[in-house]
This record gives sequence, structure tokens and C-alpha cells, in this order.
Amino acid sequence: MELIPGTIDLEQSAHALDVWNYLQSVLRDVPGLCGYRWPTVSVASVSDVPSFAIITKTKGIVLCDIVDSHIVQTSAEGSHWRTTIEDGWMDGVERCGLEFV
Repeated sequence: MELIPGTIDLEQSAHALDVWNYLQSVLRDVPGLCGYRWPTVSVASVSDVPSFAIITKTKGIVLCDIVDSHIVQTSAEGSHWRTTIEDGWMDGVERCGLEFV
């Protein structure tokens, strides 16, 4: 796996660094690309770019976004949540389990 760290060291997100370290260990022998906040071409704000993009031949494109705030409530189906810093419901991403190795 080719790893593209992007701005992970500059943003100092402990959660993102934990996930980055985990992905490095799990994906080290998987052919493909894994990048943090990549690609950012044609995006108005870096917050619109998912935390991680993983591209492999077998799984295609997998996007993973990190929620840095504490989740205090989830909807019944788990697709929306409330955090300690948001007033309304935030959209969640469909959950799925992927095995890369």
C-alpha cells in the first residue's frame, strides 16, 4: 500500500493519527493507495474531504471520515447522530465491514 499522509501531522487530530497508524499496519501488504485528506482538487473546503481515502483493486474506493467530537445520541437506524458540539442531527455514512487482508 502506498501511504500518502497529506496534512495529518499538521492537523494534530489524535483520533485520525490512531486510525492512520492502524491503517498502516493493516494495509501494509495490500496493493493500492491510502491517503489522508486526499485528493483535495476542486473542493471548496478541506472539511468536505473525507479523512481517509483507500483505493484497492479488490474493494474499489473506500472513504472514511473521523468524527472528533463525542457522539451523544444516534438515530434508531444508526445513520444520523448528535454530538456535543452540534445542535442538529449530522448525516452518517452507511456502515459496512470490509476486510482488506
